Amino acid sequence: MVLENRRSLTAAQIAGIYAVVSGLWVVLTDRILETLFPTIAAMAVAQTAKGLVFILPSTAIIYALVARSRRELEARGPDSSASGPDSSRCPNPVTRTL
Repeated sequence: MVLENRRSLTAAQIAGIYAVVSGLWVVLTDRILETLFPTIAAMAVAQTAKGLVFILPSTAIIYALVARSRRELEARGPDSSASGPDSSRCPNPVTRTL
């Protein structure tokens, strides 16, 4: 697979995918826990554990996406975007250095 031909996802697409997967995780695992833990006390412990299990892969995914995005921006070089307050191409006059 050639990396230059790789299709990049937009921030909205990534957020949408995350929302769908997260929603499915919550709904489906709640149903599973309801059948496995009949008491409220056991369900409360299981819900906490389920939440912690969800946080770990979510954190890893967010880290990987941010790291990849940063690498792609750095690979483009400093001329590819107008970033920073000293950029003469910055359209916002408040952040432009006079």
